[in-house]
Amino acid sequence: MFENKKVNMAISIVVAALIWAYVIGSINPPAESKFRNIPISLSNTEVLENEGLAVSKVSAEYLDLVLSGSRSDISQLRSDEIRAVVDLSNALEGENEFTIDIHVPDGIEIQQKSISKLVVEVEKIETRTVGVEIVYSGQTQDDSEPKTLSVSQEEVEIRGARSLVNKVESARGTVDITKVSENETSESITLVPVDDSGAQVENVKITPASVTVASVLTHDKTVDLNVRVEDNSENAADKTWTAPDEVVIAGSVGDLKKIDSIDTEIIDISNVTEEAEIEIVPLLPEGVYLSDKNEKLTLTVTVEGDTGEETEKTFSAAASEITFEGAEEGISYALADESVQVTVRGPKDEMEAFRESDVSLSVDVSGLQPGQSQQVSVKAVCSKSGITVSVNPGTVTVTAE
Repeated sequence: MFENKKVNMAISIVVAALIWAYVIGSINPPAESKFRNIPISLSNTEVLENEGLAVSKVSAEYLDLVLSGSRSDISQLRSDEIRAVVDLSNALEGENEFTIDIHVPDGIEIQQKSISKLVVEVEKIETRTVGVEIVYSGQTQDDSEPKTLSVSQEEVEIRGARSLVNKVESARGTVDITKVSENETSESITLVPVDDSGAQVENVKITPASVTVASVLTHDKTVDLNVRVEDNSENAADKTWTAPDEVVIAGSVGDLKKIDSIDTEIIDISNVTEEAEIEIVPLLPEGVYLSDKNEKLTLTVTVEGDTGEETEKTFSAAASEITFEGAEEGISYALADESVQVTVRGPKDEMEAFRESDVSLSVDVSGLQPGQSQQVSVKAVCSKSGITVSVNPGTVTVTAE
């Protein structure tokens, strides 16, 4: 009796499995599934390029789809078998709207699309040259750092839509610091166009697309910096200067062990007549480099006393700042020029106290009648003594109405 129950139970399980297999395998009911973040690709971009155009912006880069089909087909469908394409053959400069074509395998149907149209902005192509910037990713020990010895190309060409190209600050190549050793290593590095914040600018081509970078892992050492200054001036000015007294150098442990101080190139301040900052150039032995841990190395020169030198300043004055002399009541006057350039020159101490408001500008419109236009000279007067003023252009066109 007990044995019969076990046999019947086993038979029931087998029958149920056969029925389920029949339903799934033979009947294969329909099913739906959602596929997210399907990339939208742009075709025939070369047609645009032949016309001197390029894509600058698209309204979306991905879309979501709900697809249907047999349960077996849907369960086996991969995202890379689904293609969303926009054909740019007929794109024109400006804003374009295109239908997104969806390609799916046979037996699959599209039930829903998160978007059906794509807005594509097209601009004229621009080409220019930018510098190559090499950066390093990863961490090193506190007393070591990677050093770029050479780059196969210091500048590269970038090409793309005008607004995108204008955003690019440099072509950046990133070197994995784990691949840099104390022996010189060379590696081909792919370049990426980046803006002034370091973010990648998409849809901009770089030629060449990669450069060869030679690098070495160096150690750091802080040593004395002997700044050599020379002053052969004969004037009465009292000059003082300040400069860093230490510098961080980088190199192999063996090379650094021999160095306790570094001299600089001689800095001649004989002709310095006002406060100035001058770059310091250390004289480094072969195989030794300046560490990136240094701040900018500069010599600051301060000059006290009268040097007898004159200085000048140029600024822009709007047309609204020019007054009309000899104006008649009931007549309005307008200048064709939007602004003029004003240059003032005088002794240094006077110029330090100068303000743009110290200059007044005017034109004489005496006798100018409505409907007439005339070239008139710009008169400039400075309230500060000892300061000369010049204006460019010296004449402007005035129209009376």
